[in-house]
Amino acid sequence: MNEYNIKNYPVLYASYRKETRKTRILLIVFAAVALVFLAAGLLVNNPSKGLWFTFSVMFLFIVLIFLITFAINKNSSSKSLVKLPPEALKRVNDSLLTSPSFEGLTVTADAVVYTFNSLILFPVEDILWIYRHELTTYYAGFIPLGKTAYAVICTRNGKRQSIRLKNNKIDVVGFLQSQLSRIRRGIFYGYDADLDKMFRKNIGQMIAMSDQYASQTPQNM
Repeated sequence: MNEYNIKNYPVLYASYRKETRKTRILLIVFAAVALVFLAAGLLVNNPSKGLWFTFSVMFLFIVLIFLITFAINKNSSSKSLVKLPPEALKRVNDSLLTSPSFEGLTVTADAVVYTFNSLILFPVEDILWIYRHELTTYYAGFIPLGKTAYAVICTRNGKRQSIRLKNNKIDVVGFLQSQLSRIRRGIFYGYDADLDKMFRKNIGQMIAMSDQYASQTPQNM
């Protein structure tokens, strides 16, 4: 038995299926429309025949994009499972529905689970730094149209995962800090230019600082 098959963890699998349902439905709809246009192009024998074929190609291209996106998300979900041993995955699965959740992020004792169009697990022991990042969208290069906010989770392997927030005003980082601080110390919160430089150029020092902080007792902090 493959211990990292998501189907072996029914609650995690149900969450994954729920989050990918919209993508699957859109994929089927666009594929059906593409087939209708293609059939019309084959059956119609007039000057508009080329137009029907053009529409079918356009929708088939959209289907291809959805297929690629779906495959990428599925691959990311599969890769995130192997970050945890099977016994930890079972604990995450068993506690997922009763653990605190906010904006698609659920904090369990073993991992932070992100569910939005996919399923990504961040083992708590791997999380090094969490901060908020805002990206401003401009029209014509100088007229601000709005801001998009992200929660960025940085892990000990030097990778950053940006999670787009549905609402720019919500404090996801504060939620994660309030929950994770009960489970593990040694995680840095909030953006800091010195931390960013350390994460990029000397992550070993940052990990050592995290471990030292995590090993301190509350009386020594």
